[in-house]
Amino acid sequence: MLNRESEYVKNYLEKVGAVAQDIIQQDYTSLQEYKMPWTYGYVEKGCWYFRVIKSQDTGICLNDFVTDGLKDLVNDENIMCIGVNRFPPETMVKEHVDPPYYGKNLWRILVPIKASDAYLKGMNGAQKIEEGKCYIFDLTYELHHGWNSSKEEDFVIMTIDILYEDQSDYDVESEENFLKQNYSRKDLDYYYTNNIYKKIANIDLSMYEKVE
Repeated sequence: MLNRESEYVKNYLEKVGAVAQDIIQQDYTSLQEYKMPWTYGYVEKGCWYFRVIKSQDTGICLNDFVTDGLKDLVNDENIMCIGVNRFPPETMVKEHVDPPYYGKNLWRILVPIKASDAYLKGMNGAQKIEEGKCYIFDLTYELHHGWNSSKEEDFVIMTIDILYEDQSDYDVESEENFLKQNYSRKDLDYYYTNNIYKKIANIDLSMYEKVE
């Protein structure tokens, strides 16, 4: 599991924090937007939309950057995936854990771009989200969910997925043992058995609906 006190984690938190305002100012509308279908079981209410900035399969999809600092972050070899997620007013994402992305053990920094009345809940309880502030989640081991309570404004957030420092190869047995010891939920059955869930983790864009 992620050691939030390690120098490696703190270094990336500082690195992302240094370009947080650039992240907010960047224009992402040139990127194709996709919709997470209801059938995948993530969304309890509303809709989940996302754009891919970087992934192992697509490479880097963003052409123009507001600063060199943001470009350097996106090009960082330890950062596997970067996306921008959009949740319309009154959207709620179900509590869940994430599968291993590309068979790797990753942790995530989130940077809210727009968040007038949005919340995330993980191991530290529910937090009201502040725009431009960095949040750390160990999403593979940590049950989490989020919601947009605003009745008028979208909740928009960047997700930055980073390799572990000393365990880049994902340890499936360790993960399964941890979850079985700590949780007893129907959601975990879906996590273990649904092949679509694994394809979602690999960001197979054919699994998603394009937003015209």
